[in-house]
Amino acid sequence: MLEKVIYAVDFGDLQPLAVPCLARLRDAGCDELVLLHVADERRSLRGVPGLLRDDVRTCLREAVEVRINEWARACGDQGTDVRILHREGNVQWTDLCEAVRQEKASLVVLGPRPGHDAGPTAYFLMHSVRAPLLILKVADPSLPEPFGTECSGLFSRVLIPTDWSECALRAEKRAIQLRKAGIKEIILVHVIEPDLSGTGKEEAETLASKRLARSRAELEKAGIKATTLLLEGDPAQAISDAAEKEDASLIMMGSTGKSVTEEMLIGSVSEHVALTANRSVLLVH
Repeated sequence: MLEKVIYAVDFGDLQPLAVPCLARLRDAGCDELVLLHVADERRSLRGVPGLLRDDVRTCLREAVEVRINEWARACGDQGTDVRILHREGNVQWTDLCEAVRQEKASLVVLGPRPGHDAGPTAYFLMHSVRAPLLILKVADPSLPEPFGTECSGLFSRVLIPTDWSECALRAEKRAIQLRKAGIKEIILVHVIEPDLSGTGKEEAETLASKRLARSRAELEKAGIKATTLLLEGDPAQAISDAAEKEDASLIMMGSTGKSVTEEMLIGSVSEHVALTANRSVLLVH
């Protein structure tokens, strides 16, 4: 699943927290990690006198090179094959999308960012690329290990919402492939729409319970502990609330559901969860 991973480097304050997590992806089958940095030199040099621009440009490039090489060495020391890719542009997500296509990346990683804040790049990528997208979020950056020891905690307790659409079922299969990354338990969640009542609600609950049991059996057969939750309410809010209540380390879900026939629509459940949940989110196509 994760043969080639692209990590978008922007040197935000929380980004160094991601380095151990990137190194950890080797356990999930990552053969190559591409550290992509998109530089907007025109903006950086705005207001700099013409005679000084070449010197300032050189200093900026050297500073970027030093920091990104540190990250590359940290990941390389863990046995990950790392490559650095520089691009110049003024809109990060467009250059990132192009790199994903050219590199044929199997996973794109963004963040970390504060909880409930996925950033504009995540929004545009969800609508622009067909590669799985991992959005790292940090609820409490003051913790010494926000994602767990050496990021093993990122995959330890994974919540998977499901409506048994093709994309949702692929998320379950991907989770099985990621068990070597440290998955200890999977929480399967299905949310029943609140407008059902009477016989219709009872039938929906019975059918969902049977399907949840079947999915749990498949995961347990693969050697992964699994529990199930049957909830009612607004799907996106119920999923986010369940992730908080169950202390999930990661929400892993299909990028589309039964209500989407082609591309993921604005306002869909997966988009809402990815942009607003307080937990890291892995969207699977």
